[in-house]
Amino acid sequence: MSIDAEKAKNILNKAYIEAKEQNYTNSNSLLSKSFNWAVREPNDKYYNISSLTQFIDKILDNTHKTYKYILVNALLAKATDPSINPLALQAGAALDGAYDARSLCHSVLVPFEMNNLGRALGGSNEPFLNKPARATHLDKSNPVRRGNDQMLLNLLCDNLPLVTGYNAYKLLIHALNNLIDKSKVYDDINDLRPIKNDYNEILKFIQSALVENNEGETSVLIVGALYDLYMEQYFDYKVVVNPVNQSGSSSNEISDIDVYKDNQLFITNEVKDKNFRYTDVSHAVKKVIDSNFNKMLFVKGIDGALEGDDEYNIELHCQEKNFQLQFIDIYSLAKNLLILSPNPTVARFWNSITENAIHKKFKEKTISYFINLAESFGWK
Repeated sequence: MSIDAEKAKNILNKAYIEAKEQNYTNSNSLLSKSFNWAVREPNDKYYNISSLTQFIDKILDNTHKTYKYILVNALLAKATDPSINPLALQAGAALDGAYDARSLCHSVLVPFEMNNLGRALGGSNEPFLNKPARATHLDKSNPVRRGNDQMLLNLLCDNLPLVTGYNAYKLLIHALNNLIDKSKVYDDINDLRPIKNDYNEILKFIQSALVENNEGETSVLIVGALYDLYMEQYFDYKVVVNPVNQSGSSSNEISDIDVYKDNQLFITNEVKDKNFRYTDVSHAVKKVIDSNFNKMLFVKGIDGALEGDDEYNIELHCQEKNFQLQFIDIYSLAKNLLILSPNPTVARFWNSITENAIHKKFKEKTISYFINLAESFGWK
């Protein structure tokens, strides 16, 4: 199934107008007051709509951006076409009512957020390219981190099936009210005079590049370039990028990206853009310890996830052994290193990628991939 994009736009705009007119806050919601007990549907089934508004607030008040987009997109889809299954993410899902959720989100919801809600959902250009949205449908068995991410996935799986054609529009209004409140936080920021720099351009490039991992080489080249930008503030530094899974690599190699300051090892970085297990982490840690060092970032690409164990438990175990290990996703690392870089320029970032890719003999396919992407950004 596919959703009529024009019809969805009209419904979203209408719900937004109603949400603004009602002008209520999350804590004193008109919708929660009016429908606090039960709403009778034509088929005489009862649903406690206040519990669904609480579920919506729980998702939107959390920090997981992808699930926010999935939720609001599902409400919009159900309000537009009651026959769709709100758990579906792809038209090919083995569910009755499966539809192309990504197309609806990227063509309707994303531009609407940019024009009306600031960054209230997270400000992502293509949120359905993130790993949680790349499954065919929402299911509690989908691979996610334990703890908060699993809790949010469970909430979506339990509550979205209770969204019907009768209550979807009302719930969409409630979600928009929540987001309108959040968008007010950005009003003062939007009035600031922008300072020209390449920060956003580099982040957009990274987000686009990570769509294809090229057997892990995409992430390694990006992390190496990010460290080149960050370490420029130091007088004497060296960022050593090591090719992924290539025979004959240097015996001095410790991790995928080894960073030196004043001829001393500064930080090591293991990069995984595929699922990995505790044994992979242990092997990487041992190599660092054998080099008489005790710090490592374990960087996860968008296709990278720990299987069969818990990140926090592994970090805690290493801490007890006086080894500093930190798991971090690549996009979070990118934002942190860029904001701490004194002058992150597109030219320096691109030069680092090309120099490492060519001199360290990365695969021709990977090099061509980056060149084509750079051309699409007008960098070449």
